[in-house]
This record gives sequence, C-alpha cells and structure tokens, in this order.
Amino acid sequence: MTEQNKATLISDQTELIINLLEKNFDTHLNIVWASNALLLGAIGWIITSKEARTFLSRSRGIHNAAQSTIALVAFIHYYLLWVTYNNSSKLYELIENKVNFIKEGLFLYNIPITVVALRAAVTFVLFLYFLVKNTGAKNT
Repeated sequence: MTEQNKATLISDQTELIINLLEKNFDTHLNIVWASNALLLGAIGWIITSKEARTFLSRSRGIHNAAQSTIALVAFIHYYLLWVTYNNSSKLYELIENKVNFIKEGLFLYNIPITVVALRAAVTFVLFLYFLVKNTGAKNT
C-alpha cells in the first residue's frame, strides 16, 4: 500500500468516525430534549389539572402504574444517556489511537462524562419532582 493510499484510507476512516460521532451526538441531544419535554408535559398536566390529580388518586392500581411508568422512563432515559456516552468515548478513542490528527470541529461531538452527569442530574430533579407530585396527588 502506498503512502497516498494510506493517507486516503486514514482520511476516509476519520471522516466516517466523525460522521458517526455527529450522529451519536444528535441522538444524545434528541434523548435529552424528548425526555425533558415528556417530563415537563407530565408535570404541567399534574399541576394544572384537578381531573388528572383525581384520576391518579382514584385507585392504588392507577397510582402504582403511574409510579412504575415514571421509574421505567427514568431507567430508559439514563440507559440511553449511558449508551450515547459510551459510543462517543469509543469513537473518540478510535480517532485518538488510530489516526494521527483530530479535526478542529471534532470536539463539538464528543460527549464528556461531566455533560452526561449534568444532564442526568437535571432530569433526575424532574423525575423526582414528578414522582413526588404524583405521590402527593393521592392526598388531594
């Protein structure tokens, strides 16, 4: 393999990895925004609708189903955050180990653990609020 062929191969591989990083980053943001929108919509529904609070407090089964749904959505949300973080780390590692240069814009698509932790903390507060508000609906 000639030096030019190697350079072309490295360039093509780098471009592919960067495209994968970009798609992973978009997926990560979609997960964050979709989860937050779902939570804020549900919280708004509970806060503004007396009928919603009455419906949720109607029976223990409905109440437990609502709490189970909250827990399931939270688990899925955190799992998907972790998956996108791991994908980002692995792809970024490929570039660092296999390719001798990094494009300037590449850092935009890396998902550091601190960003994942902050996003998880924000949604945790929303999940917790919804769970507490839902539990509080039993008493209204």
